[in-house]
Amino acid sequence: MRESVKKYVQRLNTRNFTNNVQRVLFQLLVQDGEGWVSSRSFRVKSADSRLRDLRKPAYGAFNVICKREEETTKYRVAVRDLTVAKLRQVFRTE
Repeated sequence: MRESVKKYVQRLNTRNFTNNVQRVLFQLLVQDGEGWVSSRSFRVKSADSRLRDLRKPAYGAFNVICKREEETTKYRVAVRDLTVAKLRQVFRTE
């Protein structure tokens, strides 16, 4: 992940989030380990729909990758495509 993107994510205040798209994207950005987030770990309604939203141009056209494992689906964002401008589309900050 680019340094500018890391700094931007670190400055985000989760208390200011106003929708579930923001919450889902934030969880994808702060994941640890191998970078995969289980569909069960999202604590928002309709997380799958919010992940689809993130792929739309209106929300930054993120490259959300999914893989199916035995009984769950895991997701991650392709970090090489991340830019601060894309993140601002979702988080609506200056």
